[in-house]
Amino acid sequence: MCLLKSHFYSLCPKMTLKYSAIDAVSKDRELNLEQIASLSISNLQMLLDNMKLPLAVGPINDEDYAILTSGYSQLEWDNGFSSYGNRDDKFEFCLKLLAGPLRHIPSGAALCTFDEESGVIEIHFVESFVKQDDVSHPLYGNMFMITLWGVCSGTLNLAT
Repeated sequence: MCLLKSHFYSLCPKMTLKYSAIDAVSKDRELNLEQIASLSISNLQMLLDNMKLPLAVGPINDEDYAILTSGYSQLEWDNGFSSYGNRDDKFEFCLKLLAGPLRHIPSGAALCTFDEESGVIEIHFVESFVKQDDVSHPLYGNMFMITLWGVCSGTLNLAT
């Protein structure tokens, strides 16, 4: 477990992030889940910028969707999108290089959901598209860690 902002988080074996000390079903919070996801992506971009990683993070757009479901990836993103992509509680993002000929193609992507009733964030899909021998790529070996940063940022935004 790690202690973040006085709230305990634990990563469960099913790739779920469960937290305590936060009322997940509070109706008086000011932000809805879509706003929290947007704020989490902004916070994640600020973190990447501060770490001098030349990566852009943003929601998965139509072009990214077409690439992810075209056989570009190893995971079955079309199944993931059909299962989770239309849910109101989804949190998804894509990472791309800031410059270069591949800047329009996803370098990595993640698809998560948040269950307000149980207070559980589930990480359904995480994939890096960086080649195994491309150690100079800024995302090389970092996709899962960056996904956790984004998810933790989301839970902190829920707590405020």
